[in-house]
Amino acid sequence: MKNDGPKLPQKHEPTSLPKAKRLGSIAARWTLKAAYRGLQPQAQEDFCQSPDSQRLRRIYSTTDDGWQLPVYCLPVRDAQHAEPVLLAPSWGQNHHSLQFQKQNSLAWHLQAAGYAVFLLSHRGVREAISPGTRGSWDFDDIVQLDLPAILDSVLERSDYSRVHWVGHGLGGQLLYGHLANEGPERIACGSTICAPVRFESPPTRAKALGLALRLLPGEMQLPTRGFGKIASPALSVDSPWMEQLGHRQTHGDMARGMLLHGTENLSSSLIQQVLTWTERGFLSDRHGHQDVAAALEGERTPLQIIATDGDHLCPPEAAFAIEDFWDGPVDRLRLDAGWGHQDPILAPEAKSTVFPRVEKWLGQNRSCLHQHATEAEEVASHHEREMSQPAHQLG
Repeated sequence: MKNDGPKLPQKHEPTSLPKAKRLGSIAARWTLKAAYRGLQPQAQEDFCQSPDSQRLRRIYSTTDDGWQLPVYCLPVRDAQHAEPVLLAPSWGQNHHSLQFQKQNSLAWHLQAAGYAVFLLSHRGVREAISPGTRGSWDFDDIVQLDLPAILDSVLERSDYSRVHWVGHGLGGQLLYGHLANEGPERIACGSTICAPVRFESPPTRAKALGLALRLLPGEMQLPTRGFGKIASPALSVDSPWMEQLGHRQTHGDMARGMLLHGTENLSSSLIQQVLTWTERGFLSDRHGHQDVAAALEGERTPLQIIATDGDHLCPPEAAFAIEDFWDGPVDRLRLDAGWGHQDPILAPEAKSTVFPRVEKWLGQNRSCLHQHATEAEEVASHHEREMSQPAHQLG
């Protein structure tokens, strides 16, 4: 892989905090832990786990509108031959969801298999640096502005012309948005996990809540990270909220750790665009005009689709509907009702069930990494041959 350029600063995780802020963070953690023991005195689990991040590198990519976005990199075993894979987290989550535990995470599994692993972060994460006020942002902004800059940064550090893309939830939808917006030139293959492209009409209560959310200012950030911290002590294994949050197999200390470390605030503009999806019934642009899946009619990029019967956020038919428009090779993995939305990336069984399947899929599509460069060389060679022919032979 190439050396990092001087225009993109590198930082190592974790960054040091001011002493007062560090002490405040410790005090808050002990307060939450005490609340957990008070609410659940019989619990055998620890309060929470913390993500493995001490060996991550953080580089920044710059968008056309001036945002500086962090891209996290895992160390690579062989920098000369490591194939790049970009992992994209779900909405309301950050890179920790895909690399929480070194012994059981998709990112570290692929790193152990020899890949150069990059973790996508968009303008909605706390480490993103805005050119001024953070303003409003939605799915379209991420697709049109953030993804091109991130892919530039990843490919600058690689000897390859394309990347493998693995996305969970919103991360998978971003792959579809990118392919519809810019085409497949920089994507070798994709793997989407619990990423819907079709949506059912919400129940009446949800519609009322959606109407209220549409009245919020577009630049408002909902404090979901703060809500997660407050709610974490009450989250137990037998809590109905575990299932609502997508955890059917994930351990309670992991789920609470995600609320504390892996949650990000949500833009009201993003939520309003998601509401447009549920109203229209399909993944669309912010205006509800373009059906992203339909725009991919005839797409030939190799695609793996993973869904679970126990996911109320993304039923299997909502994820597999993309196949109606796909002409390229497709690999399906459908997990039973014992798996929720978060389990394919966080549950203990994911290490033996999901991660090897993703690794196998990426391995099957290694040849696609150089495919675009080869095609471009063939086109250029053909053009040169035509230009070298006498004029009377070009009719």
